[in-house]
Amino acid sequence: MSQVWTGLLGPQRTPVAVKILTSTSADGAEVRAFKQEIRLLRLTRHPRVVPVARVGEIPSTSKLVRHGLARAGAPWYAMPMAQGSLYHRTRTWSWSELATPVVQILEGLDHLHRRGVVHRDLKPSNMLVNHDGDVMLADFGLALRPQVRTRTLMPWAGTPVCMAPEQVEGRVGDFGPSTDLYGLGCTIWRLMTGGWPLKRTSQVGTRMAQLQAPLPDFEPAQDAPESLVPWLRRVLSKDPAGRFANVDRALEGLSRGGLLPRGESPPVRIS
Repeated sequence: MSQVWTGLLGPQRTPVAVKILTSTSADGAEVRAFKQEIRLLRLTRHPRVVPVARVGEIPSTSKLVRHGLARAGAPWYAMPMAQGSLYHRTRTWSWSELATPVVQILEGLDHLHRRGVVHRDLKPSNMLVNHDGDVMLADFGLALRPQVRTRTLMPWAGTPVCMAPEQVEGRVGDFGPSTDLYGLGCTIWRLMTGGWPLKRTSQVGTRMAQLQAPLPDFEPAQDAPESLVPWLRRVLSKDPAGRFANVDRALEGLSRGGLLPRGESPPVRIS
C-alpha cells in the first residue's frame, strides 16, 4: 500500500507531494511494482504527465519507521505540489469548461500510448491540476508496458466504476489505448452528470454491469452539445474494436463533432 504525504524538498524547501510505499509488510513484488511506477513516470516525461522531482528510500532513522508507518528502505518519490485534482471540484462541468481538460488528458495519453504505456486507472483523482491550471496524469501504479504485460500482477485490477470490460475479465491481450479511452469516457460522464454510468451498489455488481449492462441515457447537469453523446457511446463500447483505436482517432471524432475548444482557453478551476 502507498500513501501520498506533503513534504519540503531541498535547501529551498520547495513544497512537494511525496508518494511512499508505506506498507510495513510489503513484499518484493510490491516493491518492484512501485519502482516500476517510478521508471514509467521517468520514461514518460511530458507536460501532461506529473514529473518526478526526486526519488529515494526511507532511512532507518525516519520518524515514519519509528512510528511503524513504513519500513526502512521503502522507496519513495517526490512530485510538484498540485493545487488539486478534477475530483476536488464539487460541482458538475459543462462541456465548454471540460473540453480543454479533456484535450489535455488526451495529449498525455497519446504520449503514453506512443511509448507503449497503458495507464489503466483513469479517474478524476488521478488527473491533477497544476498551478497554471493545466491537467496532468498521475498515479501510474497500475500502468503497463507491452514487454511486461504477460507478467502483470492482478491483470483485473483497477477502479470498478471506470474499468473497461477487458480489465474486468483480465484480458491482458486486449489492453491498449482504447482501454484508457474507456476510462476517460467514464470520467467525462461522471464529471458532467454527477454519477458514474454503470455504478451499482457493490463492486461486484459494478464489474458485472461493465460487462453486461447497457449504458443509460446521458443526462448532463449543464450544457452539452448533442454530438458529444455518440462520441461518448463510442468510447464506452464494451468491445474494444468498437471504440476509437487511439487518441488521434478520438480527437478526429471530437473535431468532426465540433467539440474541440476554440481559441484561447482559460485555466482549469477546481473550486
